[in-house]
Amino acid sequence: MASNPGRRSFIRKAAALTGGTFAAAGAARAAPLPVPSTNREPGRIIDEAAYGMPSKFEARVKRRRSDVLKNRHECVTHGDYTPKNFLVAGDTLILLDYEVVHVGWPEFDVASIVNHLTLKFIHLANPALLETARRFLGGHKLHLPLLGALMLARVDGKSPAEYIREEDKSRIRVMAKQLLSGAFESYEQFIADALLGKRGASSVGL
Repeated sequence: MASNPGRRSFIRKAAALTGGTFAAAGAARAAPLPVPSTNREPGRIIDEAAYGMPSKFEARVKRRRSDVLKNRHECVTHGDYTPKNFLVAGDTLILLDYEVVHVGWPEFDVASIVNHLTLKFIHLANPALLETARRFLGGHKLHLPLLGALMLARVDGKSPAEYIREEDKSRIRVMAKQLLSGAFESYEQFIADALLGKRGASSVGL
């Protein structure tokens, strides 16, 4: 697929403007908001028949990362923090689609946009997508098990990404499970060892 300079410029600009997410996460750690008891369960289903089918792996899910939930800090979280919900006007980022906004884990929004860019890279092999993810993170640490969970959700969850090719699904599942198991120390290591390890950095211009 041909590169689209206008779209690439938009995503890069949006990534630069969304750096405020980390400021929000820091503020949440400094002064967490009170959370109603009815809103303390991440992933709690509001509508049992919302859309889609349950994952075929759902019956075998084991809750093994309770430390993540016990130690999390909470703030207002968008819940669908990806470029399709961004409008950029000058130097202002306008967020759209507040349907699933909630008081929750700020790292979820950070991992959501990095997940989007990572999966798009797997689909398009465009190095600008990984560079955008790097600029968005700006040296901040990414919660890698959460990234793995989101990658797996976009393959086998209730809202799979339509653009993911069948031949890429097995590879994404393997990488997601590695992220969930703590196989990588950083997003950079994940890029080097998993994303580029097979095809090599030179083949995608990195």
